[in-house]
This record gives sequence, C-alpha cells and structure tokens, in this order.
Amino acid sequence: MDIAAIIPVVSMIIGALSFLFAIFLLTVKSDNKISNVFIAAYLMLTAIDISVYYYHNHITLPAWLEMLRIQSSEFKGPLLYLYILSAVRTDFKLKPVHFVNLLPFVFSILVLTPRFFLADAVGKEAFFDH
Repeated sequence: MDIAAIIPVVSMIIGALSFLFAIFLLTVKSDNKISNVFIAAYLMLTAIDISVYYYHNHITLPAWLEMLRIQSSEFKGPLLYLYILSAVRTDFKLKPVHFVNLLPFVFSILVLTPRFFLADAVGKEAFFDH
C-alpha cells in the first residue's frame, strides 16, 4: 500500500480524536478549568493544522482562510506553554503579561495585511506560488 494513501486516513483519525478529546475537556467538570481550556485549544489547533492532508482533495478554501489556517499554528507553542504553566502552578491566573505570547501572530498578520489580505485574487495566488 502506498504511504500517500495512508496519510489522509491517519490524519483524519487524529483530527477526529483530537476534536472529541477537546470537546470532552471543555465539558468535563474539574478544579483546573483553565488548564483544560488551554489543552483543548491546543488540540483543536493541531486538528485544524493536520486537516490539510485530507481536505485539499475535496474542497478549496478561500486564500485568506487558508492563510489564517497556516498562521494559526503560531498559537500552538504559547498554548502548550500556558497549559504547562497552569497545570504546574495551583494559583495560576491569566495576567496581561501572558498576552505577550500573541505578539508573533499579531505581527505576522500585520505584515501580511498589505501584501496578502488586501491584495486581489491574482496577488494572493502569486503570494502562495512564491
């Protein structure tokens, strides 16, 4: 069997299991709710990130949505960091200093806005091609 045929099936299974586990984490009653939210968001972003292996043969997303999917992978590192921080510390509270982790995403969106998000369809295709 060809490995190219196995990858979409495995990624679909991983994505479905990640979404199911994330839904479970968001609905379960626990003492450490913020920790569950962080790991659930991490699992959802991982499932969205891995979905590229099976949806590209069936649907075509708009270029701006595809770029947001690509850029959303920048959240995975900070979410994992905040999950570990909230799991280790019992007195963890989300503070404004923790939002510094969002700066790389905001910066990349600001850089891409004039060259990609405000460009016409031909410009977006040229951006993806190069």
